[in-house]
Amino acid sequence: MSDNPKPGARKILLVTFSRNVNYGGSLQEFALFACLSRRFDVKCLDYRHGMVAATVRPVRVGFIVIAFSTVRSVFSRKKIGGGAAKLEKSELLPELMNRVYGMVSDIVNYGKRRRLIANYRRFWDTYIAYTQEYAEESVAEGFSGYDAAVSGSDQIWNPMYFGVTPVYFLGFLPEGVRRVAYSASFGNYKFADRAVNERIAGYLRAYSAVSVREAQHVGKVREALGIEAVCALDPTLMLTRGEWLSSLGIEDEREFCVNQAKSRDDTLVVYALSNRVRVYGFAKKLAKILGLTPVIIDQRFLADLSPSTRYESTADPRRFVELLARARFVVTNSFHGTAFAVNFNIPFYAVACYRNERASSLLSQTGLMDRMADLSGDWSKWLTPGAAEVDFSASNAALGELRRFSADYLERALADD
Repeated sequence: MSDNPKPGARKILLVTFSRNVNYGGSLQEFALFACLSRRFDVKCLDYRHGMVAATVRPVRVGFIVIAFSTVRSVFSRKKIGGGAAKLEKSELLPELMNRVYGMVSDIVNYGKRRRLIANYRRFWDTYIAYTQEYAEESVAEGFSGYDAAVSGSDQIWNPMYFGVTPVYFLGFLPEGVRRVAYSASFGNYKFADRAVNERIAGYLRAYSAVSVREAQHVGKVREALGIEAVCALDPTLMLTRGEWLSSLGIEDEREFCVNQAKSRDDTLVVYALSNRVRVYGFAKKLAKILGLTPVIIDQRFLADLSPSTRYESTADPRRFVELLARARFVVTNSFHGTAFAVNFNIPFYAVACYRNERASSLLSQTGLMDRMADLSGDWSKWLTPGAAEVDFSASNAALGELRRFSADYLERALADD
């Protein structure tokens, strides 16, 4: 990591999912903040969309309210939340059940949930600088002192969950502030709603540079929105393993083990966002074959009560990075779980699920599609001792090229001229 920018550095406003109790959300915010802070004076906009604000509550009742609004949008002609697009019917039940299950888990694990939120708050206060909390009635001129604003990564442009929110599309800024998008994601939006597409295009025409996270969205943005875009790396991949560990004050155990003649943690880390029973069952079988201890990052109710399984139920984002860095194997159906395994060169399986476009895009770019495990059928193909044998040399080279391309894009997008 480079030193902080010199006094008088240009001021950059970063707009993303701030203060989000979600590992991927918080870590991508930190990573882009860290990258930009090498040269600029950066602040993250302290904006709390209802969907994001719900994550900071001990019991996420707001998730259920939003879920039922989504149900209405699917089975009626009404739009929700600022011109939101509809979820596909096939995606509705898994999404709804996942949110209900999450709320029940919050109630059962209320004490752990409060500790988890407190740990996240300490992480944000320690590692990220914020503006004052943004309100919808905030005056645009209050942001005129910024030289540029960056729409950060994650699914900030997914209209199925957030509508076409002017804040995430930088519509609240006064003229004269340059608008740049870095690796912004539309998630699994299909670009099938013409009215929503027109609203999005109206905001993006004010941008001087647009990059998206998923390669498959470059063509869709051009065809459906009439906007030229490039594909840039998720911010979590812009920092190398060494930069991640040094910036968060985590000892690089690989060097420690060599110097102290000690072994790394014999753990198989599991991080799943859906289909938990299937993923956990698979991970436990694989851990037994590989002689590893399964460690599950979760606090969900009745997910796994096995005494041989270790739970990390109150881990903050820093601890999440530490667990993955020290693991011998990772099983995940999360994009960011996959991204950290690839970046840290940890043998892994990315479990296929109904919303895995982002992981597929990354694995395709890095030549690791053979690490995508489909658990809908016979598991025997994946449950072998050879699962831990992964050659990362080609993926490291590909990731290095993608990292250089993305850094060059950001450099040019924010150049003085």
